[in-house]
Amino acid sequence: MKLKSSITFEHIWCFQLDLVYNKEKTLRCCSLTDNEWLIADHEKCRLIHISKDGNMKRMLTYNDIP
Repeated sequence: MKLKSSITFEHIWCFQLDLVYNKEKTLRCCSLTDNEWLIADHEKCRLIHISKDGNMKRMLTYNDIP
């Protein structure tokens, strides 16, 4: 996953995700406060919290699909 500036398209950070590609399921992510991100990995039932500098802060797994 690459994060780029929406104004200049300048590279900010890159984070390698070990996601399984599934053309029927879209990768979901949303911005959080302080330029952090939340990524939903539906294939592996986990939520990944990415810090503003592109490091994984936390990963949570879940049993039931929300």
